[in-house]
Amino acid sequence: MLVRRKNLVIAISVLLALETPASTAQITFVSHSLGSNIWTATGIGTGDVDGDGDIDALSRRDSYGVHMLINNSAAAPPLFKRHIVWGGGQDVEFRVEDMDGDGDNDIISSTSSIHPCFFDNDGASLPTFTRSFPILERGAPEIEDMDGDGDYDVVLGNWRGSIYFAENHGVSPLSFTVHPVAPDIGSACRATIADVDSDGDPDIIAAFIVANAVRWYENNGAQPLAFSAHDISVGPEAVLASRAYGADMNGDGDTDVIHATATGAVWIHLNNGDKPPTFTTSLLHDAGGSLRAMAIGDIDNDGHLDVVVSSTGAIEIAWLRNDGQLAPAFISEVVHLTSNAHNLALADLDGDGDLDVLTPWRWFQNTVPCPWDLDSDGAIGSSDLAQLVGTWGQYGVPANFAGAAVGADDLAELIGRWGPCP
Repeated sequence: MLVRRKNLVIAISVLLALETPASTAQITFVSHSLGSNIWTATGIGTGDVDGDGDIDALSRRDSYGVHMLINNSAAAPPLFKRHIVWGGGQDVEFRVEDMDGDGDNDIISSTSSIHPCFFDNDGASLPTFTRSFPILERGAPEIEDMDGDGDYDVVLGNWRGSIYFAENHGVSPLSFTVHPVAPDIGSACRATIADVDSDGDPDIIAAFIVANAVRWYENNGAQPLAFSAHDISVGPEAVLASRAYGADMNGDGDTDVIHATATGAVWIHLNNGDKPPTFTTSLLHDAGGSLRAMAIGDIDNDGHLDVVVSSTGAIEIAWLRNDGQLAPAFISEVVHLTSNAHNLALADLDGDGDLDVLTPWRWFQNTVPCPWDLDSDGAIGSSDLAQLVGTWGQYGVPANFAGAAVGADDLAELIGRWGPCP
């Protein structure tokens, strides 16, 4: 046994010493329907609604109401079966979370101009929902435990420019107390959640489209919770700011901010790590026209967060690939040519370990023609081998070529493909 292990170590050491030519691995996106009779759908959300371990989708089709698109992961690619959650409504923002702590995922839906609607999941394999309106204020919802008490609260941003924190009391039926965070400034507002100052408390980031501002609201982490406003951008780059998100875009451990404008520009504000945070601002992308939607996630599994946008200027859904530098540049790749993607979401619908792109009526399957190229450098070589060895014995990771836990079969397959991707 010791001799076999020693031989394996020697073989791996030799392979790690080999040099392989590098090129750019090409990710392609294959278009699939989310189901029949949803081509007029608006809004998109994702989550495991039926508790079977795969990701389902949510959308709204005109006046026909909120639809749950159940993922049949046994098919390849997955097929989706439509079920009506509720008829009617204007909801286009969907969030999926276990709001009442009963072990199944519920739905909260709204827009910036209506009251959030809570759909309580009954936990069945094909769930039915009980609808209620426990939050007596309007706004598009974001979900997080803002006060650290172990249950999920709701942050709302609405068309008047108001931001609210809805405190979950952790009782059944759901009950919330609504606290104002930002006053009504007569300017449509989109609010999201991230820990901007890295103090362990979730803060709020907001874009104000008429006030031409991007701000963050510092969570004081105390009881009662209070928020202090700080400007990120009030310059020309913030004109018609329509949405903003927080994420560590350059891998330095700080939360950066990305905001988009209604005119198609995307700006990045790199957090300098100061206390309080300061930011260095630059243009990330400009497609022109109207920017419809934006999402952030690691599309190519290289450890760096990318951006996906839809716009009418370029008439496309574009993947803005992060080059991984401390001051990152973003390379635009086309996901799909369309001018109708009003909403976007990212989720691993097919369970293959990478993020797919969703619109309200179609999804775009993220496929890598060379799955053994784990580091996406265009060749199977030493770093791919190191990644495989580092996940030895694990399930559900990219090196599961053979379908079981990463092991000798996967190693043999990778070595058999050594060299440039075909």
